[in-house]
Amino acid sequence: MQKGFKGLWQKVTGKHAQIQKQNEMETFFAYERDKKQSHDLRTAQMNERRSLQTEIQAVRQTHTKGQTQLYKDLGSYHRMQERASIKHEFNRNHAQQLRPSVTRDIPTIEQ
Repeated sequence: MQKGFKGLWQKVTGKHAQIQKQNEMETFFAYERDKKQSHDLRTAQMNERRSLQTEIQAVRQTHTKGQTQLYKDLGSYHRMQERASIKHEFNRNHAQQLRPSVTRDIPTIEQ
């Protein structure tokens, strides 16, 4: 919009109204364009987020399965350790029972 004499002349000739109407139309179209771009951006971000969420869930499931397997393996290891300990204790006790007692075979003076 012009000021001064040029602005006055545009008002007289009707050019001012034409420029004002053109500016309003450009503003409206820019608003609509920006609105569409914003909508498209949000839609693209939601689609990307959905895809990422699917990947995150898959990774979490894999992690959970791995953790579960680790706990199972740890439990098995502990059970094996317990069995080995019990077996060792049994073998030690059994060996002591089979070993002849030295004190039993030695005659004492009192006999």
